[in-house]
This record gives sequence, C-alpha cells and structure tokens, in this order.
Amino acid sequence: MDPVGTCAAVRRLGRSEGEANTNRSGFTLVELLIAAALGVLVIAAVVAAFAGGVRVWERARGGASPAVEAALAIELWTGFSAPVEEMWSAAEGAVAS
Repeated sequence: MDPVGTCAAVRRLGRSEGEANTNRSGFTLVELLIAAALGVLVIAAVVAAFAGGVRVWERARGGASPAVEAALAIELWTGFSAPVEEMWSAAEGAVAS
C-alpha cells in the first residue's frame, strides 16, 4: 500500500487523515454501567423473591406433625375426614402445651 493511495481513499470518504470519527454508533461506558447496575438489581430481586418463596414453602411443609400429614393423606385417598379433625385438634393442643 502506498501512502498516496491511502490519502486518496480517505479523502474520497470525506475525511482527512487527522479527523476524528464522530459518527460512531454504540453505547457509552456510562450507559453500559447503568445497564449492568439495573441488571444486577433485577437479578437480586428475583433471587430474593425465590428465596422468600422457598422459606415459606419450607415453613408450610414443616408445620404439621407426621400424624396429621398421615391423616390428611388418608382423607385424600378415602374421602373420610372425621379422624383428621380429631387429630388436628389434638395436634393444636400439643403445640399449645
């Protein structure tokens, strides 16, 4: 490549060799940092919501005694619910003591 050909090509584009390219498209560093910060906030909110849901689910699973869970399973299978009510009131009495 000879320098004369390069200068001619640059002039054809309408720029001199020392002229800066001011028509660049893209994002600035500030825009990228703001987008990254917003992304981190969204991810943190999703993780916090998921962790809260897991805690609630674990509390709900651990709230009943095994006897009450067994009675509820029998009720689901058979449709007979009288023992469940008795066991539930007995379980509430044991928790209150």
